[in-house]
Amino acid sequence: MPNIFQILETGTASNNWASIEGISEKKQISQTLRSWLTETALLTDRLKNNVDDYRFEVLQEYFNDEGEDGDNGVFVREVAMLSENKPYIYGQTKTSRKTIAEHPWINQLGKNTLGEALKNINEVLRSEFTYRCFSISSNELDHLESKKITETVVWARRSCFTLGDSELLTTELFLPGIECLNN
Repeated sequence: MPNIFQILETGTASNNWASIEGISEKKQISQTLRSWLTETALLTDRLKNNVDDYRFEVLQEYFNDEGEDGDNGVFVREVAMLSENKPYIYGQTKTSRKTIAEHPWINQLGKNTLGEALKNINEVLRSEFTYRCFSISSNELDHLESKKITETVVWARRSCFTLGDSELLTTELFLPGIECLNN
């Protein structure tokens, strides 16, 4: 499986994040898709209400000691929310080693979702969402287990959770097919 987050970060216009209004001026967004993109409640709960055989999977967790924050490193966690082996949402969380030291539960989530853990923590603030959409080639979609997918546009949103002096950057990718889920 190609790292779809890497495609997002290195692709053309990788810094062109915008408000939902800014994106919708350039790309048409259905009401159903808009409701998914702007959802502030737990995506886990909403997806469970829309599919049979809901599954949450941790794809990888690691410390990235390269890049801008090489001295401190960045903890990266990537997850998938699936139904019948078809992913609908990929999520990525990035945070510093300093944040992990202050909040060790972050890299001890195991099979629990970040959203479920955060709802039990006082004084968590979430920034406004910013959005992007980008195209991926059909061979990059091969891992989605569905040959019925013809659209190759992936929608992304990101936000930052603040826990005191600490931050968690989250990026969620809404894959083709999410628009068919109406609840």
